[in-house]
Amino acid sequence: VDLNLPSGTLWGDRNVGAESITGFGSLYAWGEVQEKDDYSMNTYVGQQKPSRKITSQKHDAATVFLGKNWALPTEEQFKELITECRWIWKKIDDHNGYEIIGKNGNKIFLPASGWGQNTEIKYRNQYGYYWTSERSSSSQFARSLQFPKNGRGIVGNGYLYVGRNIRAVYVNNALEE
Repeated sequence: VDLNLPSGTLWGDRNVGAESITGFGSLYAWGEVQEKDDYSMNTYVGQQKPSRKITSQKHDAATVFLGKNWALPTEEQFKELITECRWIWKKIDDHNGYEIIGKNGNKIFLPASGWGQNTEIKYRNQYGYYWTSERSSSSQFARSLQFPKNGRGIVGNGYLYVGRNIRAVYVNNALEE
């Protein structure tokens, strides 16, 4: 979806694993490409993940499921979405989330699909959490878009092992294998 952003970033119309534009989609630990029943430190294999940024297909669920021209967004791409678009909290198809409207009137919907910790999905329909391709300066965290229903998103940290959603961006330069 073209939201007429200064960077020219094109956003996917749905979460990775979602069957519709309002669907929650799949949850992934950072750098993993499989859904799990348990998102805990014990099920996360951190030493096999990139140290700073996902730059290969094997660690990018967007690329694995959508093809080589799709990738996890960067922190900067999420920040641009926050500052350049209008955010409106809505309920669509029984899913709460934000309708994000670009200056050209095009829009995407980011459902508040919560996050996976251990064997539970927490805060479904209350908060949204979406991975970026980048780790934080601390080895335990990666950067992610986070939003509650009472305010637009921020980019913050999330433990690598928890399950979060992925909203892909279209890229002209495909990731390495």
